[in-house]
Amino acid sequence: MLRWRLLIGIPLVAFLLTLCWLDMKCSAPGMLLTPFFLVCVFFLCKEILALLNAGGVYPRRSTIFVGIFGAILLCWGSCLNGTTLSELTSGLQRTNAAATASVESDAPSDAASESAESSTLSETHEWRIAALASLHILLAIAAGVFIAFIGEMLRFRSPGGHLINLSGAVFAIIYIGALGSFIIMLRTAFGLMALLSMIFVAKMCDVGAYTVGRIFGRHKMAPSLSPGKTIEGIIGGMIFAIATAALSVKFLFPLESGAASTTSALGIVIYGIAVGAAGALGDLAESLIKRDVSRKDSGRNVPGFGGFLDIFDSLLLAAPVAFALWAYGIIRL
Repeated sequence: MLRWRLLIGIPLVAFLLTLCWLDMKCSAPGMLLTPFFLVCVFFLCKEILALLNAGGVYPRRSTIFVGIFGAILLCWGSCLNGTTLSELTSGLQRTNAAATASVESDAPSDAASESAESSTLSETHEWRIAALASLHILLAIAAGVFIAFIGEMLRFRSPGGHLINLSGAVFAIIYIGALGSFIIMLRTAFGLMALLSMIFVAKMCDVGAYTVGRIFGRHKMAPSLSPGKTIEGIIGGMIFAIATAALSVKFLFPLESGAASTTSALGIVIYGIAVGAAGALGDLAESLIKRDVSRKDSGRNVPGFGGFLDIFDSLLLAAPVAFALWAYGIIRL
C-alpha cells in the first residue's frame, strides 16, 4: 500500500504543481485546473453512484451527472464574470500609490483618509466576492433539486422507492456539486495560493494524524467509523495543520501578492485548526458512507489510494471552511 502511494503520489503531485504553474500563466483563473477538476468530478460521480447503489439507493444516473456538473460549471462561469483577486489587488495597489503620492504633497490627515478608504475598499470587495459566491451556490443547489425531481418524475410508474432515490440524488448533488464548487471559488475569487494552502493544510493534517497516531496513538477517536484514528493522532494533525498554515502565509501568499501577508498570528492558528478539523471531519464523513454500505474504499481508480473520493473527501469539507475564512478576512494575502 505505501509503495503504491509513493509510486502514484509523487508523480501526481509533480503533475499537479506543473499544472498549477501553467494555470497561473493563463489569462483567466482556472483555465487549466478546472478542466482537470472536471475529469476528477466524472470519477467522483461514478463512485458516489456506486456507493449509493451498494446501499440500495438508485438515483437516475443522468440526474447525478447533470446536477453535479451543472453546479460546478455554473459556479465557475459566474465567478469568471465576477471580481477576482487580481482585480482587487491591482485596485488596492493603485489606491496605495495614490495615498503615497498624497503623503508627499498633502497634509498627514489626507494620508490617513486615503488609508481608511483603502481598508474600506478591501472589506467591500471581500464581502462582494462572498455574496456573489453564495448566490451562485444557492442557484446551483436549487437547480440540482429541480433536476433531481424531474429525473424521478420521468421514470415514475408506480409508488415505492422514488423518495429514497430522490433523497440520494439531492445528497450527491450537494455533497459533490455544491461542496466541490467551493474548490473552484477559492481559485477564481482568492487566487491559486488560497487553493493550494487549503489543500496543503488539509492533507498535512491527515499526514500528521497518521504519523503521530502510529507512534503515540493510544485512545481511539471513532472506532466504529475509522478504527485507525486516535485522539493523539488528531492532536498531532492539528499541530501539522497550524505549521502548514504558517508556512503558507510566510512563503505561498507572497508569490500571489508580491508582498508579505497581513494575516495575524491568531488568524494563522484559526485557519490551521478550522481547515484541518474540517478535513478530518470530511474523512470521517466518507468513512460513514462507506461503513454504512460495507465498502472499504470508494473505488479502485487510484492504486494505493482507493478511489477519487478517498482523495477528495477531506477537501470537499475543508474548501467551504477555507472560503469562509478568506471571505471574512481572517486569512488574507
